[in-house]
Amino acid sequence: MPSLHHNSMPHPLEESLRRAGSTYQPAAPEELPRIIAAFNAFDSEVEVAVDGCEIVRIIAGHINTTFGLRHAASGLAYIIQRMNTIFDLDAIANNLRLLEEAQDANAALLPDHWQTVSYLNARDTGAKIWYDGAGAGWRVMRYVPGEIRIFNNFGLVPAKMKAAVARSQGEAIAVFGRMLEAVPEERWREPLPNFHNTRYHLDYLDAILRGERVPLSLCRDACREVTAQPAFLRAHATRIDALRAKIDGWRALAGSLDALGHAVTHGDTKINNFVFRAGEDGELRCVCLIDLDTVQVGNRLDDLGDALRSAGTPAGEEPPSIDDVAIDAEIVENLIDGYRSQTRAFHGAARADALCARAREAYRQFLYSQCVRFFADALVGNAYFALKPGLPDDINLYRAEVQMRAMELLAPGA
Repeated sequence: MPSLHHNSMPHPLEESLRRAGSTYQPAAPEELPRIIAAFNAFDSEVEVAVDGCEIVRIIAGHINTTFGLRHAASGLAYIIQRMNTIFDLDAIANNLRLLEEAQDANAALLPDHWQTVSYLNARDTGAKIWYDGAGAGWRVMRYVPGEIRIFNNFGLVPAKMKAAVARSQGEAIAVFGRMLEAVPEERWREPLPNFHNTRYHLDYLDAILRGERVPLSLCRDACREVTAQPAFLRAHATRIDALRAKIDGWRALAGSLDALGHAVTHGDTKINNFVFRAGEDGELRCVCLIDLDTVQVGNRLDDLGDALRSAGTPAGEEPPSIDDVAIDAEIVENLIDGYRSQTRAFHGAARADALCARAREAYRQFLYSQCVRFFADALVGNAYFALKPGLPDDINLYRAEVQMRAMELLAPGA
């Protein structure tokens, strides 16, 4: 199994990120001293200065602020992140240590192409997260070596590669889950409690619909309260009533997979958290999962259901028309088959087949949960899924309607 300790980047930073499919922009000059101070607070192979490295801001995700850094003299490259305080950062630091333990314990079981992930230790504490003078938490990961590919959405995967990429994604979910089994569940902590708890999200929605003031969804600051916005309720009353009725009709989905038991999961298995690299045969294979903020105990099929939600509906969350929403049966089948093949190798055919028989139910449950979350946030003025410039104020309501349409297309038994 390859190691990330040889994280030399042969090409300039921007070229390597472009080849990988990452979006980036220059780091603000006023940010550079703070980024460099954060990097040098970790025990790395090099110490950097402004005139001896390349630094860019990577546009990825909606939560943390991410930078790429390449040391010019050595070619060594790293990913630096300033962490969002929505997470319990101490829990993340704990889990990153356990991840290293799980990687080491399962090295002999992992595929030859699998890549270890390595986060640096802070020089002063040995912890995986370092806090600067302003109280911000930072972490540093060694850059994944080689000619890697990261797809921001499944629509960017070349058509001829989609089946293989979906299958590899399913395999990687099973591999990652098996790796985490090396560490007992009780040792893992919860960086983001209730993240995939559909009952929690329904209770939050119900309180908003009753007109209550409640703490913002998933927020650790109980003082940050939200409530339904009367003007929005009036402006979109017909759409709100229609979606509310549909959500009520599917409430039995909440908790429907609880009987399958729990497992330690990645927690955010969108396609852009899978790193791919071509093998000798030219076929792309997932070599590791990144963005490990949400690793925690969840339902056994959470990672598969979450991956199907983002990959199986290629129109995405904001298609030009809701009539563009469709289920890509080939992607769904290949992703499930990849998961089945690796789960059989690890746990036997009976367990693999029993889990995969519920895969579409997990897919449906994640569509439902995300529908509820988008809907609730639309009602309170887009406080969690904040609006990007140029987006209309009803975008989260539309996103919720898109998730519901996909649910309706994914009929029971389909």
